[in-house]
Amino acid sequence: MRTDIETDKRFVFCPNSSFIGFSTNKAFFGDIVQFQMPDSNIHLGRVIGRLKYAPPICDDKEPIRNWIIVAALSPTLDCTFERWIDPAWVIRTIPSERFSEMADVLNNFLAPELNRYSVDVLRRWVTSGWRTLSKYLASVAPQKTEVDHAS
Repeated sequence: MRTDIETDKRFVFCPNSSFIGFSTNKAFFGDIVQFQMPDSNIHLGRVIGRLKYAPPICDDKEPIRNWIIVAALSPTLDCTFERWIDPAWVIRTIPSERFSEMADVLNNFLAPELNRYSVDVLRRWVTSGWRTLSKYLASVAPQKTEVDHAS
């Protein structure tokens, strides 16, 4: 971990962040950002600070100022790692007020109980617009939902 940098918890202006839906052009401490580094895939990270200042890495480079420090989520969802993000790479912000909805979706997505249901029930759920399987099943309660008993 580098110790020659200055950090804080101030927000960072993100000029390319979408305004569609709930996204804004400011990334606050604790928010989730979707970012795309040059020649890279889209990644998710949680803002853990602002990189106020870092000295240049090479002699011909400028110091780094006002970048975002994120805990980036690995593509396999099994770890996080620190990334310094240029605010111009941020394409969307997800404010922390939305986290309870997201937690429901992620918990449901990773739940082992999905194995109990047939492919047809699961397909109807994911195309229904309901965030969780339990909410979908409650919405169709009068109908019989088949359970797949095959192992």
